Amino acid sequence: MTWSLSESAFGRVGIGAALAIGVAGCAGTSPYVADAERDAQRSSRWAVARQWSLAREAGDAGRWTEASDRLAAAWLHRDGLVDDRPLRALLAQAPSTALSGALAAGRRVEDAREALGRGDFRAARALATNLGEAADPLTRSRAALVQGMALASSEPGLAQARLSAVARSRPSGLGGAALVGLAQVTQAGIALDAADHGAAIAAYLSVERASGYWREARYGLAWAQHRAGRPDRAL
Repeated sequence: MTWSLSESAFGRVGIGAALAIGVAGCAGTSPYVADAERDAQRSSRWAVARQWSLAREAGDAGRWTEASDRLAAAWLHRDGLVDDRPLRALLAQAPSTALSGALAAGRRVEDAREALGRGDFRAARALATNLGEAADPLTRSRAALVQGMALASSEPGLAQARLSAVARSRPSGLGGAALVGLAQVTQAGIALDAADHGAAIAAYLSVERASGYWREARYGLAWAQHRAGRPDRAL
């Protein structure tokens, strides 16, 4: 199950429970090992939830240095979350002067996503490059995804290369799986626009259930099969 961490979700079950909902179980060689790993995951998610909550309180009070420190602590462990949008939303609110290291790189990518949303593809590409050595793998993968999307209409070949890099990087955690799934669905869409039905079908088939994009990929797969002249395989 996937879960969107909206403010309504926080209101219903609280930040800690919202962050814990929908996280996949972990495998182990014995049930005791699996239980221990799940407990560790829950503990980590609750720690992230607490740091996020305290960071938001500090930010609301204008104490952005404290907020940045607490957000940085949560940021390092966000790969276990189903959805890290609450962390990124708080990051986008913070004054740039309060951010450094991994948070500063993350903020550049959030600004790039905003530019992409308003159709300023050149700005999106510029912001999503040269992130610095402090950028973590998840941030780098999201930056490559933004670059690929910004290039999709003007340079589809280069866009495919950027999106393939996301898939190859295999960023960790459920957040990483979602990025890979979105990159693969985007690759498929670019291929479909170019009437490269084989590449589109291959990209849709590569999307994993855990990504949260599997249903979208199956719909796209059916459409690609139909356009390829194989309606019997679209069912």
